[in-house]
Amino acid sequence: MKTSWPDELPRILWAYHITHQSTTQETPFSLVYETDALLPVEIGHPASESSGLIRSNDEQGLRANLDALEEVRELARITSEAAKRRIERRYKTKVRPRDFKVNDLVLRRAHAIEIIDKLSPK
Repeated sequence: MKTSWPDELPRILWAYHITHQSTTQETPFSLVYETDALLPVEIGHPASESSGLIRSNDEQGLRANLDALEEVRELARITSEAAKRRIERRYKTKVRPRDFKVNDLVLRRAHAIEIIDKLSPK
């Protein structure tokens, strides 16, 4: 079944923004807006989870939310750095180091700009 990408793209982006990422353990939406996203169905019908979203308008409550947001972002940054180091360590275990000396023969492939016609060396 063929679908039109412009029609599907908003749903795909929404799914990405509300999915917990493995590197940060947070959703991109919550890192930006300091709260979890609500589905349109949840907005019309208050559930037990969404009923706890009553926000205080006082200055102290807003500052506490901002402080908590910075902590969440910092924790996400630390988690992301740890994931990058795990990936780097896994990559380095699979790479075989090779030492080349002057006059060693190596396989060199021609770049696309060097290939002029079909008889050019590859």
